[in-house]
Amino acid sequence: PSTRRLLFSDCNVDELPSFEGVDLWQVSTSGSVQATGSTRRYSHEPTGLSYDERTSTLYVSDDDKKRIFVLRAGEDGKFGNSDDDVASSFSTSAFGSDDPEDVTYDPDDGDLFIVDGVGAEVYRVSRAADGSVRQVTHFDVGRYGAGDPEGIVYDTGRRTVFVMDYRSKKIYELDLSGNLITTISLSATK
Repeated sequence: PSTRRLLFSDCNVDELPSFEGVDLWQVSTSGSVQATGSTRRYSHEPTGLSYDERTSTLYVSDDDKKRIFVLRAGEDGKFGNSDDDVASSFSTSAFGSDDPEDVTYDPDDGDLFIVDGVGAEVYRVSRAADGSVRQVTHFDVGRYGAGDPEGIVYDTGRRTVFVMDYRSKKIYELDLSGNLITTISLSATK
């Protein structure tokens, strides 16, 4: 937020004939590209990103490797370069998530929320001081009609998560226990 820039990845750009090794972009809020990079050194399917501004840590979900990568930028302060430090990573299949589509960071509690597309589940991962997984809980978003959730974001103001579902074309707002608060229709989108 302090840089007023967006960071996003494209997990399928490598399938295009025009792929030139770039799958990470930093873009201004007006839409101009500020920097590009690559996650290829550690990830081949960077499906989701979340950033902890307080510790300058980037979390990357990879649904091929079924892992969450925990990164710190190198000396240049930019992600997607060869000097990135992969501080740690952990397996999501170890706790039942075989399709980690996206990850979001909760700065209030320091937890990560991971949305699993195939299982239509949200996993809440609490970590120990050394970064290892301490506790995992989960709740089902399929019970509300989600069939292939692809995105998740934590809202610090409301202390809720928003889950975007491809199949139902809805966004589900849930409390941190998985109770449905509201839905937003995306039926007008293609």
